[in-house]
Order: sequence, then structure tokens, then C-alpha cells
Amino acid sequence: IESRSLEKGFYYIGYIGRLSKQKGVDVFIKAINKVVKSNPKIKGLIIGDGEERKKLEKLTNELNAKKNICFLGYQNNIDYWLNQIEFVILPSRWEGLPLIPIETFANGKTIIVSNIPSNCEIVNDKYNGLIFKKDNVDDLVNKIKSMIAQKDALEKHAYDTYIN
Repeated sequence: IESRSLEKGFYYIGYIGRLSKQKGVDVFIKAINKVVKSNPKIKGLIIGDGEERKKLEKLTNELNAKKNICFLGYQNNIDYWLNQIEFVILPSRWEGLPLIPIETFANGKTIIVSNIPSNCEIVNDKYNGLIFKKDNVDDLVNKIKSMIAQKDALEKHAYDTYIN
């Protein structure tokens, strides 16, 4: 995928952040790979760079998921990408204060986050986003399917969270 030309007719789900063990991008890749089996129109976009990139690309290859998961590298226009995707997934294993949920809400989008304390301070489950059990690929798969079904309602609350 060229960084400015996404294929039409696909449903893009994004990860935005550093590619490190802390961020749980491997969980994102495994979950997208499973969701694609029941919905082949889904693609995962990984926006960011870091020390785990080669390892994550290798995992993507091993899962035969290269056509459904795209590594876009570091991008400096996050607002542009937030407008290209349907929602964001933040599968972190630990965080300080994550900014991605706030940036996501500011762009009128919603998010699925892992159930670590800092994420749960920002995301109110089933109100402005969804929360899954950290490191649990199957729970994330279920939350992705649930998000696809109720994204519009959650987006409204996500943006309201940001402006209030």
C-alpha cells in the first residue's frame, strides 16, 4: 500500500504507535488475521516504527497475513490516517498516559484498548470505546466484531468525551 492510496472497498482498522513489546502489536496482528477469515474485506494498518518491526513483519509473514496487514512506518500526519481508518486498536501491555485514545476521540473515531489501568482511565467500555483482556487474542477478535456492529454509536460518545 502506498502511504497515500488505500484500496477502495476495504474496512481499515488501525494501530498507531511505537512497535515495541510493550505495545502488544503482535496481539493486533494475530487478531486481525483471525477476523479476516470471517470478513476478508478487513485490513489492518500499522502506523509507526520501532525495535520490534522486523519481528512483527516476520510474524505477519508466518501467519500468511501480508495481504491483510500493512506496515506504513512512521507517519507524521496522524490526523490524516485517523480519517482513513474505521477505528483504532491499542493493545498495550503497559502504558503511562496514552495519547492515542485522545487523538482518536478528537478525530471523531473510537477505539478498542487493552484493560490496563491507564487505558481504562480514558476509555469507558461500551460508551466511547471497547475494552478487551490484555494479551487475549480471542477476546480482541470478539471486540473487533462487536465494534464493527456498533461503531457509529460509540463514535458519537467518543467525540463528546473529547470536547467535554
